[in-house]
Amino acid sequence: MAKQFSARLIFANDIPAKNAAVFVFDGNPAKSNARDVTLAVGTTDATGRFSVAYDDTEEPAYLQFRYQARNHE
Repeated sequence: MAKQFSARLIFANDIPAKNAAVFVFDGNPAKSNARDVTLAVGTTDATGRFSVAYDDTEEPAYLQFRYQARNHE
């Protein structure tokens, strides 16, 4: 059965994290034998919103975000 994560990613100062990479993994990252199988990948929009669909697995899925700050002139 398909599942979906949807949310808005913002910084502490309420500025949206636009174009941040969003990953959904299978398994528990706290376990030493975590599988870390990538189930889905997405990107936040200009308002920091994202929606990532993935197939359900036996282990609970977890999210990871990556944002690289760029120098602004």
